[in-house]
Formats: sequence, C-alpha cells, structure tokens
Amino acid sequence: MGCQVFGGPENQLILCNSRPINWTEKARRMAEQMYYFAWGNNSKRKMMKGRFCKVLARGKKNSIMIEFVDNGQREIVSRNSIRKVK
Repeated sequence: MGCQVFGGPENQLILCNSRPINWTEKARRMAEQMYYFAWGNNSKRKMMKGRFCKVLARGKKNSIMIEFVDNGQREIVSRNSIRKVK
C-alpha cells in the first residue's frame, strides 16, 4: 500500500494506490483529534499498541491511514484499532 503526500499543510493531496484523497476540512479536524492504538494481538500490533496517533485519511472497507506522533510513522490500519484520547 504505497501512499504519497504532495503539497504543504494548506494544500495537501494524498495518493494511495494512485487514487487521490483530497485533504478536506473534515480531514483536518480528524487530524487534530488525538487517538491511541489499542490492538496488540500480534507482533506488529504489539509494537504499535499504546502509541498516540492522528488520523490522516479514511478509506474503504473500514480502513484508515494514521500517523504516529512520536516518530511520524504512517500505517494503514482498521478503524476499530484506535481509541479516542479522553
């Protein structure tokens, strides 16, 4: 799943599998909300569990692209795998 980001923070375009995802106002509000990764049922998810992240884009079939706050790592995960920080 290769995603590329073009443009600056005001005019950002994300391409996932050569399909554009426009960076709309709704997406900006989602990115401001903090979440944490809650799943840890395999080795990859255990490495991500408990880390804080932001949602960058929502896709089909219940998927989202998140960016971890600590190091900027981006992952495509299930929407069910994150929880809001209260």
